[in-house]
Amino acid sequence: MKNWIVAAIVAVAGAGLVATATAAPSKEKKAGAFNQVLANKLGEQLDKPAEDVQAALKASRKDVKAAEKGNKREVWTNTVAAALKVEPKQLSDAVRALVKQRLDALVQDGWLTAEQAAKREDKLWVPFLRVR
Repeated sequence: MKNWIVAAIVAVAGAGLVATATAAPSKEKKAGAFNQVLANKLGEQLDKPAEDVQAALKASRKDVKAAEKGNKREVWTNTVAAALKVEPKQLSDAVRALVKQRLDALVQDGWLTAEQAAKREDKLWVPFLRVR
């Protein structure tokens, strides 16, 4: 009788693991959703259509990947700005505004103090926006 109970518990646990493994969302959908949101928000900041921003983000990947480790941010900024026909400073200012919005939300929610947010404001970039 004990063997039957153990076998039933193992079968139920195994079925639960299979069900949760198949229900997990793919990374591809998450990345696409982030890129769409980023394109929308940058588009608002730069007065550009989200589709144009998304195309510029996609086009920049090859150049950024080929760039040296310390120059990736500058290459990304220059490539995306050129594709959108805006000045790199204008794009940098738009990204910094989005980072500031995110930091302000963290302060408001109690995750950071205003002093902590101020220290991080100039150090953070697009990857910081992905965390939610």
